Amino acid sequence: MGGVTAGCLAMMISITTSGGIGGFGLARSVQASVENLPEPLRTEACSRLDPRALGALRAAPTRGADRVVYHIVITQPGGGVARFDLGEGALPADTLDLIDALLAEHGTRP
Repeated sequence: MGGVTAGCLAMMISITTSGGIGGFGLARSVQASVENLPEPLRTEACSRLDPRALGALRAAPTRGADRVVYHIVITQPGGGVARFDLGEGALPADTLDLIDALLAEHGTRP
């Protein structure tokens, strides 16, 4: 599995968005089990949405007004839950691309 750990495969990911241009019409959400994601999304999710990787982004400054905020909840095997509220300016471009792919493939609009 190319370095993907069994613990990662058992993770559940929940992402909702808020904010954006005046906060209108941009809310989206996705819930996915990592093990059910197709490759390469599975491998990317394991590395980019790992709680340690997301935790390191909390210190990044938020830039600009009317930015999207990503509310990310990672549920790990054994019931551990990690919650992150990260502005789009705090997330690397590759992570934003991954989130966009998850939202496009598995997401809904509330």
